Amino acid sequence: MFTVSVELKTHANNRAIPDHNISRSILGHRLITHIGNHATSVTWPRTGIISNSLNPQSKPDPRDQPSPSTTTMSARTILVTGATGKQGSGVIRALLESPNPYTILAVTRNASSPASQKLLSLSPSIHLVQGDLDGIPTLWAAAVSVARSVASASPNNLDVNDEPAMWGVYSVQVSMGSGVTEASEIRQGTGLVDAAASNGVKMFVYSSVERGGDSASWDNETPIAHFRSKHRIEHHLRTITSQPGQQQQQQQQQQQQQQQQQQQQQPGGQGSSGMMWTVLRPVAFMDNLTPGFETSVFLAALHNKVPPGKKVQWVASGDVGRYAALAFDNPEEWNGRAVGLAGDELTLRGLGGVFEKVTGKPAPVTYWFMGTVLTTLVKDMGLMIGWFGSDGYKADVAGRRREYPGLMDLEAYLRDSKEWQAVTVR
Repeated sequence: MFTVSVELKTHANNRAIPDHNISRSILGHRLITHIGNHATSVTWPRTGIISNSLNPQSKPDPRDQPSPSTTTMSARTILVTGATGKQGSGVIRALLESPNPYTILAVTRNASSPASQKLLSLSPSIHLVQGDLDGIPTLWAAAVSVARSVASASPNNLDVNDEPAMWGVYSVQVSMGSGVTEASEIRQGTGLVDAAASNGVKMFVYSSVERGGDSASWDNETPIAHFRSKHRIEHHLRTITSQPGQQQQQQQQQQQQQQQQQQQQQPGGQGSSGMMWTVLRPVAFMDNLTPGFETSVFLAALHNKVPPGKKVQWVASGDVGRYAALAFDNPEEWNGRAVGLAGDELTLRGLGGVFEKVTGKPAPVTYWFMGTVLTTLVKDMGLMIGWFGSDGYKADVAGRRREYPGLMDLEAYLRDSKEWQAVTVR
């Protein structure tokens, strides 16, 4: 245990990489959360809180001034994990663009990192929570403290203890990287579901992975470890909530009764009478196709395993964020939905053609044996790329585009990417 001075700022942690797909995902990603604007002293085990200090001797920070939207109506508080990563930061940016006001608690391992501070500077609605998903009770307590501090400063909250501290949660876990295992991802993912359900969260959005179609994904865990872990977290979410989509209504009522009994017997146990949920299942991330050697190796591996006529589906992480915001903005409409997210589907020849059209150069590919080295040394990567060739993603691209016409295809993504525009032949 140690004492931290809670000067409410906002932090984010080390940069996160979309959690399941391509070679760069081996590096893993981090968890992120935001905190409030109130100075106090709190004792936290393992988890620190940082915020903009309200010390009367210090000059006011302009970021501490409430935005116009939050002074006219109560803002819902959303806890966002992976806040400094591609997905989490995309969710935060999409929430900031929403017509609805949100207080955003961004979870980060290191609130003082440049990525966290950059995130904090985006809006006074963002508050950092320093911690990680290996210590969910401690992390949750820290987030609640921040949420209460923010709420107590709002003129719209007569009693900040009347409502749950968190209205919504966006959940994404690290899937690959040093120290990450299938068991650790399941433990973190199910643990966050349990914490949300037992603490009155109203809307839970979980970032999973597409596994062969919206319906088939419920049954198809695949042999890929970081797909299988998400499959199990999805089922835990559907089981523990009282509203598992449109299925199993009688079983649903029985589970709710059992959960209520467990809550009475075991305070703080699992269960929630009414937590709504949405599962987003992204496909391969366009964001992982960056200029450089890693992308060359990954595409070489694809050429080795994926037949010439087979299409691979792709999505921009920013679009995952936009879909998460849609779910938070319209929780009743999105309750119980589990949808694959893809903005494009291309053969490898088609992918190369898009690269040449936009950048003036072919897609980066190295010698075939380098791809073999990748799929041999990184077992889960090899299984995933092999699955791309034999089965593959089956998200409804046309259906998603009807819901959100701004969904990026690969050409739009490359034209919008500063990294690719920097190496484009003029």
